[in-house]
Amino acid sequence: MNLFWGSSETKTAVSRVETGAPVIRELQRKDLELVCSGNGTETQTFYFKLENGIFGWVQYAWAKITLATNLQTNVVIYVPGKPTIFETLEAKDVRIQKDKISISSKLLSITWNEDLTDVDVCYNNNNAKGKNLEIDLKFSTKSKGYKVGDGINQIAGGTAMHTFLPEGKVTAKVTAHEQEFDTSAGLAIYIYARSIGVMPQNVGAEWNMSLVTGKLQSSENQAAKSFIFSLMHYITPKKSGSVTISQGALIREGKPEVYFWDNEVDSQNHIEYRSSGYLVPRSLIFTLRGKTKDGRAARLSIHSNPDVFMLEIDILGEMNPILRALVQTFITKPFIYEWFNNNCVLELTIEGEETEVLSGSAFHELTFIK
Repeated sequence: MNLFWGSSETKTAVSRVETGAPVIRELQRKDLELVCSGNGTETQTFYFKLENGIFGWVQYAWAKITLATNLQTNVVIYVPGKPTIFETLEAKDVRIQKDKISISSKLLSITWNEDLTDVDVCYNNNNAKGKNLEIDLKFSTKSKGYKVGDGINQIAGGTAMHTFLPEGKVTAKVTAHEQEFDTSAGLAIYIYARSIGVMPQNVGAEWNMSLVTGKLQSSENQAAKSFIFSLMHYITPKKSGSVTISQGALIREGKPEVYFWDNEVDSQNHIEYRSSGYLVPRSLIFTLRGKTKDGRAARLSIHSNPDVFMLEIDILGEMNPILRALVQTFITKPFIYEWFNNNCVLELTIEGEETEVLSGSAFHELTFIK
């Protein structure tokens, strides 16, 4: 096994699903348990959109490369009309609890109940760098979560997986920009990611993460019901075959769940960023194919033109400048770009039904690890 350069073989979870077996499978408890051993990475991430307009994500990240182990928290908060906040802090005191899923530290605690339907997420940066940032989020879900096949993608001599809780209702109180915002309800998803025996630059060269929330069309006498769509889509490096690995879910309140795994993302209207040298798209076209939970063929089309640039993240930005230059030149140059789209339109076609048009607000994240 070569952690830095990897092998060329890729076997996706979809490609290993036996004929006649279900592609989408319900999660087992072990699919969410933290391992945090050996060489690799693990993350727990909550993405949320609140009715007061605030969007954010909170993440615990663990990584080990040979003898070096890093534990940190990563947080993004977007308040309309204000600069986007991105904060990453070292969290050496993180402790994994007896359930192997909950964690606690001075900065961040993630506490799950026994049946994994309710989670309390509490983040407090303790006035780091002179600016207070607090998030108190309660996440509740009826979903058992899903994975594609057995969830395991074999890449570059190691394995990588993403498991989703694709829908949760949240209430959250956020303190940011020297202001305490009122508690607000909203929608959220949870993603657990794990790679073993392979470094991020050998898993995917280019990543798309999207989250769309909104209300379903309803009659005047009916209360509007909500929907939430999420997608994780990435392409392995050329040396691993430039293989697409993708999974998405559309959860509409009161309707069958829809899952997608045969997906394409077409990026257009590129702009070169001098800071990274990457060509970053300003327009995204998604074409997704899959099935409803009750087995009907489904297709989803999305054409998104983000109207708010949130931020650029140089993942190695706080590294020693000389070491950073060496890593970016000889190993990898990781950058993240995030946008928000206030008017995203989705067109859903399900076998036996007329096309349904949904509209909402969208978060898009594009990550380059080349």
